[in-house]
Amino acid sequence: SDLMLPRRIFDIPPSLSPRGEYELTEMVNLLAQQQPCTVIQAHFWFPIGTLEAWQAAQELELSKWIPEAGI
Repeated sequence: SDLMLPRRIFDIPPSLSPRGEYELTEMVNLLAQQQPCTVIQAHFWFPIGTLEAWQAAQELELSKWIPEAGI
């Protein structure tokens, strides 16, 4: 599969961490308990912890960061 995260990740309900944030890492940990996962090195990360950052992320040109994914 060419997906970085399988669509099944959205079947896992997010829960607030002790920091009061929804943590993707917790969802990935739960997914890894349900199915095999492969870890790959990230070459790009754009935090979206605020509404403004999330909106800016919608406009990012990701193909320069993940050309093999064809985004």
